[in-house]
Amino acid sequence: VALVRDRFPEAALYVRADSAFATPELFDYLDAEAIGYTIAMGSNTKLKDLSDAWMNLVRKMVQIHGKKVTIHRETTYRARRWSRPRRLAFKAEVVVEEGKEPRDNARFVVASMPGYYGPAGLFEFYYGHSDMENTIKELKNDLAMDRTSCSRFEANQLRVLLTQEYRFLCIRV
Repeated sequence: VALVRDRFPEAALYVRADSAFATPELFDYLDAEAIGYTIAMGSNTKLKDLSDAWMNLVRKMVQIHGKKVTIHRETTYRARRWSRPRRLAFKAEVVVEEGKEPRDNARFVVASMPGYYGPAGLFEFYYGHSDMENTIKELKNDLAMDRTSCSRFEANQLRVLLTQEYRFLCIRV
C-alpha cells in the first residue's frame, strides 16, 4: 500500500473480497489505511433478522408476479468482535426458474464505499470481480496466457500482448 501510494498519491484504493476475508483485523486495517472496501458477509442469525421483513415482502411479491424479485437495502451493523459499527448492504431476493421452486437468495456486504453508492451500487461493485475472474480464467485456460516461460521480461510481455490481441480478434469475429 505504501509503495502504491508513493507512486500514485492521487489514486483511490478499493478492495473487493469474499466472506472468508471478513475479519475484524482486515476491516480495521482497511479503515486505518483509508482504503475503500466492499466485502461479502456470510449469513448469520442477526443478519437474517435484519433482512427477514424484506425477504417476506419479496416472497409475497414473487407469489403475485411469478418472477424474480430483488430489493436492496442498507443499515449499520456491528459484529461482536468489530471495533465499531459498519455500513451493511443486503439484497433480499427470490429467484424463480421455470420448473423449479422459488429459491431465497439473501446476500450481505460490508462496505466503506462513498455514500453515492447506494445498496444496489455496492452489490454491482462487489459482483464486478466475477467478470474479471472469468476473463482471467479464460485467458489462462483457453489461451494459455500464463505460459510465460521465457527468461526475459520483454519476451513474456510480448507473449501476453499477443494473447490478448488474439482474444480481441476472436471476440470481434
